Amino acid sequence: MPERTSLLPLVLAIALAWPAGVHASSFRELSWEDFRGPTPKPGRTVLTGFYSVQSGKMKSAIRLEYLVETGGVTFLMAADGVRGRYRVKADLTPVDLQTDISSPESIAFIGYDARKALLKEGMRLEWSLWKGGAVTKRSEVSLARPMVNSDTLGLCLQRLLLLRPESRSGELFLMSMGMRLGVDFRYFTASKLGEISKYRLPPEAASRTSALTKTLHVYEMSASGLIGFFASDKYYQVFRDDAEKTPVAYWGGGEKAFEFMIIDSIERKPAVP
Repeated sequence: MPERTSLLPLVLAIALAWPAGVHASSFRELSWEDFRGPTPKPGRTVLTGFYSVQSGKMKSAIRLEYLVETGGVTFLMAADGVRGRYRVKADLTPVDLQTDISSPESIAFIGYDARKALLKEGMRLEWSLWKGGAVTKRSEVSLARPMVNSDTLGLCLQRLLLLRPESRSGELFLMSMGMRLGVDFRYFTASKLGEISKYRLPPEAASRTSALTKTLHVYEMSASGLIGFFASDKYYQVFRDDAEKTPVAYWGGGEKAFEFMIIDSIERKPAVP
């Protein structure tokens, strides 16, 4: 749309020029210590459900698998036309992240068929986008300052919830764009999904969540700092009130770019010998 093409470059230029770490938030600043503490016991958790992006233009079943080991976590994601494999350390520092896209429609929409991030010496993350086997964009980002990665967002918020369930202000690294964004992570609880936000969930999401009426743990995410004046959309990550604080739902993005994921099956397995 004309208004998006005229405003977006200006907004991004201002956001990228805005001093790093300046978020103008009342929440306590995120630190790497927030992710350090007793780690979950080794084992495997498999979650299956349904997701939709681009306001319903693309829909698919989705499978998430978490393999917790002594030295870290491997997270696998599979849906129609997309596969992801993400390895992080015990404190959730990203080590090796890769998403592969095979859907022609998705590739045409986002402009790449793979995105990768690899931990380098000096706590630096090498980020890249690929298409047809060639690098189209590449950059490096320092991890000296704490940062939540968009590909492992649910894993990071789950750890915060298990260790220190409070609101936080921090930075989110957008893997699709290779940029850091100041974000407020507001924590609260609710008794049902309908209480959480103004967004009305689509019928296929509502029917899968009608039984979720017990305590739910929620992180509401919104852009902070200067870009927060331009980007008003909010996103929500929801967790069950069980011992593991299992992810159960995610949605947001506004009416024109609404996306959501609903988990309706949970299977826990012992660690692979």
